[in-house]
Amino acid sequence: MHVLFEITFWVLWLLVLCSCGFYLTTWIAAFDFFRFSRKEAARPKTFAPPVSILKPVRGVDEQAYECWVSFCNQDYPEFELIFGVREANDPAVASIRQLQADFPQRRIKLVINPTLIGISAKVSNLYNIFPEAQHDILVVSDSDIRVEPDYLKTVVAPMENPRMGVVTCMYRGIGGTNFSAVMETIGITGEFMLGVLVARKTEGMKFAMGSTIVTRKEVMARYGGFPAIADNLADDYLMGYLAAEAGYEVTLSPCIVEHILPDYRFSDFMNHQLRWARGTKFSRPAGYLGLLLTHTTVLSLLLVLLFPFSRLGWGTAALGLLLRFGAAWFTGVTIMKDLRLKRFFHLLPIRDCISFVIWIVSFTGDTIHWRGDKFRIVAGGKLIPYQDKG
Repeated sequence: MHVLFEITFWVLWLLVLCSCGFYLTTWIAAFDFFRFSRKEAARPKTFAPPVSILKPVRGVDEQAYECWVSFCNQDYPEFELIFGVREANDPAVASIRQLQADFPQRRIKLVINPTLIGISAKVSNLYNIFPEAQHDILVVSDSDIRVEPDYLKTVVAPMENPRMGVVTCMYRGIGGTNFSAVMETIGITGEFMLGVLVARKTEGMKFAMGSTIVTRKEVMARYGGFPAIADNLADDYLMGYLAAEAGYEVTLSPCIVEHILPDYRFSDFMNHQLRWARGTKFSRPAGYLGLLLTHTTVLSLLLVLLFPFSRLGWGTAALGLLLRFGAAWFTGVTIMKDLRLKRFFHLLPIRDCISFVIWIVSFTGDTIHWRGDKFRIVAGGKLIPYQDKG
């Protein structure tokens, strides 16, 4: 029993020590992006070709109209905004018609098309929008994203490089104020974006996020376009990954956009987190196992609770927590200007514990809930209808 107790201590201690290494890398990655952002902000943005913005829509999200208005108010010479819905009775149709009336000077199109090319209704929607795009450079953005007037100038600028295949953006959450919405919000900039910056630093950008995906038609043609990702949950991730696999560059823009969050019910929040977790697990199984080392808060708590008289344990745990929460503050508050993370920073340890529970639960099944439907995820992150399970 004594030997087992000692083995447990050293295993936990080693895990916390390795997690210290991860968050030290996070600090380095955050500083690197901070320097990059300042350099890019000072660079003149003269490259401004015509752009087609693709907006797949289903229903009316909270503050959706305000989000769409922010795209209409772009300080950019020429662009079109194309919305797609699958049904003529979708509640979003009336709001889009109102947008067209409020901004007659903008080229705003509405495509209503129920065609499905795969499991993902969102990707099918994008596929239906795509033929209406007049311009080579495309900006794909989720319907609940709000942007500043210089957004297009900033995110399109890197496309001046002919080898640039995809530009994507980090985002911070705003909107909902209940407990679940706060947990979602602080998890974005206090946890998820740290992993994004580490991936950028250690592996290079080989993925994209649905907040913004800037690409070219020719890039999409190289990997098969929207049909190639129509059965995948992580369609945004794949648009970056497949572009990188095709030999193009992928970059993370210094532009940070806002993601509007509703007041989640706790069950909806957990389903959303579990959907993301299982999608990641099936898309990148080896890397997902490695996420254990990001759970510094829980590992440190276990170390000091199980071995309260170990100075080595307390010292290592303290170092891990300092690196973890310091990196979250620097990334989320200093770099990303997330005022909500700043206000609720004291709740981040609770968010970390919830994240650990979700990580554990994600290994117990392969089902997800998405927009009212239930699916199974199989190898590679592909979706199949739940009833197909034998």
